[in-house]
Amino acid sequence: MDISTQQILTVLNEAASRFEFPMLDNGYIYPVDVRLSAYSDRRRWAIVIEHMGVNNRTCSYSNDLYGFGNCLRETKTANDFVSPEAFRLWRDEHEFDRTVHIYPVNDGPSAPLVQNELIVTPAATNLLIRDKVIPITRNPADYLRHGVTLSEPPPITLYELMRCLSPDHRAELVATEEELQRLVPADLPLLLRLDQWLHPALANEVAPGSVATFIMIAAVLVSGQASAYDSRSLTPNTHWSNWHEGGSL
Repeated sequence: MDISTQQILTVLNEAASRFEFPMLDNGYIYPVDVRLSAYSDRRRWAIVIEHMGVNNRTCSYSNDLYGFGNCLRETKTANDFVSPEAFRLWRDEHEFDRTVHIYPVNDGPSAPLVQNELIVTPAATNLLIRDKVIPITRNPADYLRHGVTLSEPPPITLYELMRCLSPDHRAELVATEEELQRLVPADLPLLLRLDQWLHPALANEVAPGSVATFIMIAAVLVSGQASAYDSRSLTPNTHWSNWHEGGSL
């Protein structure tokens, strides 16, 4: 059966109503970066939104992959639930959405990366991004070059560090194609990939299906034509600096 724009937008709106759609001003996550990938063969469709940031409860950096579509791969098994009935209920509720969490950042060889309250350990001079050793800068000018003003120097928070490092190491921080295929069938064609877009303010009860971004993305998936997405009519807002409430709880 061919897909329709309304089917796609309904899936996105229903996911948002259950808090399963990325909220860039999530009070528990300091936003760092985003990416969106859209796939379709005009019968099957999928959208994956990568929400990268620092969780202020776990004190860790993650790339949370929010998948939506009618052909998503299984991310859980019955062994993840207390009973087969619980698994069935979860599958029914998440028929058209799945989430995968990627953790590309780890302690470097110098010292543990984070101490209390998201502060980068003073002894840490490096960190690992996908097993690659990356130096940690403590020069405020390096942060200012990326629009980051240190809140209480000399200490540096993990989210300040990642906002500084992300532009230069983005290729290693976004999901690999293999990681995306944990959600999306490998044979489903990629039609559109966005590094910035106009995102709905979910806290203000703006539904994804009412935003021009996702209306046009749905048109791309239905038509199979990337040209159905015209960014010239939109003002992107996905940069972390636009979401001041993110991580504030």
